[in-house]
This record gives sequence, structure tokens and C-alpha cells, in this order.
Amino acid sequence: MIRKSVDPEDNDEMGGTGVDLPFDGKSLQLLSQAVARLKDMVVITEAPTQEGEGPRIVFVNPAFTRIMGYAPEDVIGRTPRFMQGGRTQRSELDRIRRALEAGEPVTAQVINYTRAGSEVWLDLDISPIIGENGRPTHWIAIERDITLRKVRELAHATESAVIDMVAAGAGLQPILEKITRAIDSLSPKGRSSILLLNDGERYLSVGAAPNLPQTFSAAIDGLPIGPVAGSCGTAMHRKSRVIATDIATDPLWVPYRRLALDHGLHACRSDPIFGRNGRVIGSLAVYYPDAREPDPIDLALIERLGRVAGNAIERITQDLALRDSEERFRMVARVAADVVWDWDIARGRLWFGEGLSSHFGYEPAEPELGIESWLLRIHPDDRERVDADLRAFVASKRSSWIGEYRLIRADGSVAQVRDRGAVVRDARGLATRMVGSMVDITNEQALQEAVLRSQRMEAMGQLTGGIAHDFNNLLTVILGNAEMLGEALADDPQLGALAGITRMAAERGAELTGSLLAFARKQALDPKPTDVNRLVSGLDGLLRRTLGEHVEIEIVRGGGLWAAMVDGPQLESAILNLCINARDAMPDGGLLTIELANAHLDDAYAAMHDEVSPGQYVLIAVSDTGVGMPAKIAERAFDPFFTTKEMGRGSGLGLSMVHGFVKQSRGHVKIYSEVGEGTSVKLYLPRAHRGATGLEAPSPPARSVRGSGRILLVEDDSLVREHVCDQLSGLGYEVTSVANARAALDLFQQGATFDLLFTDVVMPGGMSGRQLAEAVQQIHPDLPVLFTSGYTENAIVHQGRLDPGVHLLQKPYRRADLAAKVKQVMEQG
Repeated sequence: MIRKSVDPEDNDEMGGTGVDLPFDGKSLQLLSQAVARLKDMVVITEAPTQEGEGPRIVFVNPAFTRIMGYAPEDVIGRTPRFMQGGRTQRSELDRIRRALEAGEPVTAQVINYTRAGSEVWLDLDISPIIGENGRPTHWIAIERDITLRKVRELAHATESAVIDMVAAGAGLQPILEKITRAIDSLSPKGRSSILLLNDGERYLSVGAAPNLPQTFSAAIDGLPIGPVAGSCGTAMHRKSRVIATDIATDPLWVPYRRLALDHGLHACRSDPIFGRNGRVIGSLAVYYPDAREPDPIDLALIERLGRVAGNAIERITQDLALRDSEERFRMVARVAADVVWDWDIARGRLWFGEGLSSHFGYEPAEPELGIESWLLRIHPDDRERVDADLRAFVASKRSSWIGEYRLIRADGSVAQVRDRGAVVRDARGLATRMVGSMVDITNEQALQEAVLRSQRMEAMGQLTGGIAHDFNNLLTVILGNAEMLGEALADDPQLGALAGITRMAAERGAELTGSLLAFARKQALDPKPTDVNRLVSGLDGLLRRTLGEHVEIEIVRGGGLWAAMVDGPQLESAILNLCINARDAMPDGGLLTIELANAHLDDAYAAMHDEVSPGQYVLIAVSDTGVGMPAKIAERAFDPFFTTKEMGRGSGLGLSMVHGFVKQSRGHVKIYSEVGEGTSVKLYLPRAHRGATGLEAPSPPARSVRGSGRILLVEDDSLVREHVCDQLSGLGYEVTSVANARAALDLFQQGATFDLLFTDVVMPGGMSGRQLAEAVQQIHPDLPVLFTSGYTENAIVHQGRLDPGVHLLQKPYRRADLAAKVKQVMEQG
């Protein structure tokens, strides 16, 4: 404490301030000289005379004017309260007041405000001057500006917090927000932002700006940097600090001036943020609500925290890049090798990656002892072979191994596996470690098998297509002549029988060709809405006569059964084939069940089966109680020429014909069989969505009906042409025949007229039967056309279905079929 008597007469030496000082004039002069060079502020106030009034300032030194911006005459006689503001600590003020009331010295740290409105942190040391009465007459305060120290403390605390956040794996945005909020806490009028430089270092991206208007941040996000791009965009472009003291007049803000002013932003200071390699990676800026120079606090804080932000951005960017790289590695590992394994041969330990669980259902545990656990998961039939092969490889000098085997999954199912490994050998050439990967190739193998089946079918289709045309031409002549011989030799039983045998042989040959075409999906189908209930009922008598009395037949008809879009005659043949196969599987008799029902195949089922489209189907299930088939036999049941019957009892084309017919009809076929229990073949035929008026019952047997009219026969095979010409003439028709389409077209162009064009489809000479028909109908639009062929390919059949409005008589055909079809087409006109 300072004790000093006061002489009021000496006040005039202070320049007529009208306040009482605890010094005489000479003492005051000495005091002023003593504190003039102090960097700290000295403020003397008198003790308050009335409760509630603050102490009045009676003296300030030059440091006060330099730091706070007030001249002595601006503050003498006023209380220090006018320098307090919104962020001045109320708790500290209360503590100071209590000390003064008690007449005790006190120290404190408070925020005051300069004349320009800037915050200043002050470290106060206040002591009383005690009068003769023992009570304080004045207070002398030594006030030190610690603003920069506070900035450093905050910057250090922020830097430490950022380091902790980075170490904890925090994201970039919360870290940048931490930095900007720290700046804003020491700059109450300023609002800071951190922008990042993205997309080839050309465009701004808002990293953090928690106290800036969101609409402003959204508007600048994505703007390009450049020489005239506001403070931040220009600072990044120049790679140096940019200060705009008045945005309203600053030329750098011309493109975005209205945007800033509309959001109450009138000044801005921006520093580029640099990475360790000197590359600009962002900017740190402070915006102000009035035109002004930036605060020294902001200058120091931005410079320090800008470096913190740069380090954080680089570190997190590197961490993200590393995480991306690791994630890409994991993704590549999952794609390239489903299950990674590591066999420490020297220590006898085997480790599996996480793919062991995701692909095969086994949870990977700690490294397993030896390879026995792996061997136990291999199918028993493959185990010994794989074990011997692997051990031979380890004992050899080779560096890589590959094997394929069946692996038993955790759920008991079997997967086909391709296993690859590479070995590490020591200086002696002994294997010490082996690393590899297992890939589940079950689906790949199934796809390969499907491709092979498709290739076999394509090859069969080409084979059948190549032979069907010529073979069916020959069968047409043989079958027709056999019929004519049979009629001519009706009175000679011996020769008539020979003619009958010839006819039957030709019919068997026709069935064989038809089966081949059906399997290869090359036959011409004529699908129509068909009442399957009525079709199967019509087969009842034929089935009972064909299958014999030792087979019991049960037909379960579906109520409300949909119509099926199918070729009725071909469906009859398929059902008959299935029933004959079922009979042969029950040599001692049994039960044959034909079940009809509506069915829906959903997306999940379609995804599991090739060539299946989800939708509504008519189900025909033919089941028997026969001997059944093992799984390996059932898998090949639809293969052409595959049969388990004894030699001479089957061609192996029955089920393959059914399979091809159903697939060509856009349906689905599935076989279920169990040894000793029986077999069930399920046909799924597409539902017909047309009205019931299109339903067709099986056609009645054809009859040889005579007719009249002029027919142009176009057939390139001379034997067939001569034979068919004779048959048509015998049926009462006037026939003109030519060998190719060009000759036929010439006749029409010369004015010849006919009642029917009867043409082969596949012919040499560059013009097919279909092309001939189209050309002729340009001349005679109403001329009926009947096509005939043993193999149509894509001329009049597309996707296995006869083109609409096309009439086709398939070779080989009987004379009755020829007569009926010609009559029908001519009558329909």
C-alpha cells in the first residue's frame, strides 16, 4: 500500500482536471516521467465516494493511449466501465469489486475494448493508496496487454486438440470447425472460414464456416479461383495474403461484391494454406461486418492456426488416401482371391482370411495347427489325391502349385474349388511358407457346362439341319410310294405286307428326324391357346392301350386351369414320350400320375435356373413309382442319345425331344428322381393370355380328299418333284412343276395363273420359297401359298414359331396329309 497526504492546492499543476490526486505537482511530474516509458499501462482511479458509482480515472500513462487508443482528456473523470463490453467477464469484475470494497489489492485477467472496438486481454494488478485516515483514497492499476499471449495459448490449445482429434480418427470437417471456432472466440466481430482447393486445384470447396451465413457459404462453394476472385480465391491463386479493407470498393470483389454485401460482410482478410511441399491446399479467412483493417489478434491467430490447418488437412488427406488404398486392396483381394490362406510350413500353422466365412460358411479362427483341418473339408473322393499332390509339390523344387477339388461347405453342400499357391524356400531349397488363395468356381463350372451344352445343341442343330432337308425329301418319296404300293397291292397280302413294312420304316425315320429337330429346337411349332385338360383327356384311351394293364393311370385335372400357349400335336407327342418312359421304369407295374395345375415361377426361381422367365405357367407333372434314377443319371437324362435301356429298346431321344420342345415353346422342364421311389418330370408351359375362343382340340385324322384347280409346284429335288406331281395329279389337280424359284417367278411374270403356289422353302439359286411367295403376291395378292420343307431354318419360322398366316406342310408327309392340307389352304383362299 502507498500512504500519502493530499494537498488539494497542488491540483492546478495537472492542468485543471478538477480531480484530486494523491500527489503534489512535483510528485506528479516525477510520476509521469517515471511511467512514460513503461510498456504496461498505468491507470490511477480515486476510490468511489458513493456506493454504486465506479471509481473515476485521474491518471493514465502514454502506454494507455498507445494500447487503448484513448487520449488522457478522453478518459479523465470517467469510470473504467466504459471500456467493458459483451465479453468482459462478469465474474472477474465481481471479484475485483469485492476486493476494492475490502480495501485489498487484487489481480485479475479481463477483456476490455479499445476505442476501435477490438478486444484486449489485460492482466490487472490493482493496489490501494491509503490516506491518513487509513482508508483507500485512490487505486493504482498496472495493466499489461496479454492479448498475444492469450492468442498463443488458444492456438496451442487448439493445436493440441486438433492433434488429439486426428489421432482419434476424427473427420476433416469437425477439425476445421474446431479451428474456425477458436478464431471466432478471440475475434467477436470476425467470422472465419476455411476453404479447400479441389478438382485439379481449380475450385473452392467449403471446409468449415460455422458462423458465416449458410447461404453465403453455399453460394461460394465450387467457385473457381483466379486473379479476381474475392479474397480467398485470389489468395489461393496468388499464393499470398489478400486483405480487402472495404469490399464495397475493392476491385478483387467485383464478381461477388453484391453477394458479400447482401450478407453483411464488408471486409475480409485471407491467407493461403500451404502443404508441406509448398502446394496451396486451401485458405483461412476472417470476414468483418464493417470496413476496417484486420485486428492484430486475427493476424497472429490466422498465421498460427493456418499452419495447424495445413498440417491437419494434409494428415487427414493422407490418412484418407491410405484408407482408400487399403480398401481398394481389400476389394481387389476379395475379387482376385475369394479365400486367402497362409501356411507356415516350418511352424506347422495354417491361417485363413475372412473369405472362408463369406464363401464357405466356416468362421476363420486363430491359426490352425497343420493342414489337417483343411484336408478334412475336402470331399472324401478328392482328399487323398489333393494331399499327395500338395506334399509332392512341397518336396519338389517348383515355385507355384494349382489344384482343383471339391470342398464341403459348412452347410454340407459341395463347392468346386480352384486353389493356387506360391511357396517360399530357404537357402537349402526347403519349403518354409506357402501363401495362396482358393476360388469358388462352382458357378463358373456350371456356366462352362451350360456353354458346352449350348455348343453341343448348336452342333446338333447344324447337323440335323444339314441332313434333315435331304433326308426328309427321301422319306417323302419313300413314304408316298409305300402308301401307293400298299393300295395297289391290296389284293396281294404278301407284297402288300412288304409295302406296309416299308411305310412303317419310313414313318420311324420321320419320327427320328423329328426328334432330332425337336431336341435342337429347330422344328416349326404352331402354338395356339390350348385347353390342356381336354387335350390330356383325349389321350386317356391311347395311353391305357399303349401302357398296358399293369400300369395304373391317374389324371388329376386342375380346376380353373389356364389355357397354355403351345403346339397341341407336339404336346401330345411329348406327354406320350414321358408316359412311355415312365412305363419302362415300372417293369413290374405301378402308378402313373398326370397332374395339371396353374403355377407361378417367381424372380428368385428364375434367377436360379437358366432360360427361365418369371411369370404364369400351366404345369403338367408326369410321375411314376418306378425304380428312379441316381443324381448323376438324372443330370444327363435330357442329353441326346443318352439312355439306360438295353440295346435296341430306345434311341435316347425321347426325353431330349421333350426338353427341346418345351424350351422352344418358351417353357421350363424339371426332373426329380429318387432311387427306389420314382421319377417326376414337370413341364411348365407359358400361359395363353388370349381369349378362350382360340382353344383347339386335337385334330381328327387326315383323309385323302380329292380336289380340283391349278397348282404350281416348286421343288428343287427331282425325285420329290416327280413324286408330288404324281400324287397331286392323282388327287384331281392340274399340276405345273418347276425346279427353282426363278423359273416359277418367270411364269407369273409371263401371265400364267394358278389357284395355289405349293413351294419348297429351302432351294438353291439365290431365292427361297418365302422370297418367291412375297414376289408373286406382289402380282397376285390373293394367291394362296402352301410351304413345304424338312428344315425351314429362319425363312418362315422365327424363334421356333411359325410366322403368323403361314401354312406349312412338313416333310415327310403322307398322301392323306398332303390332300387335306392342299384342300384346306385352297378353300381358305
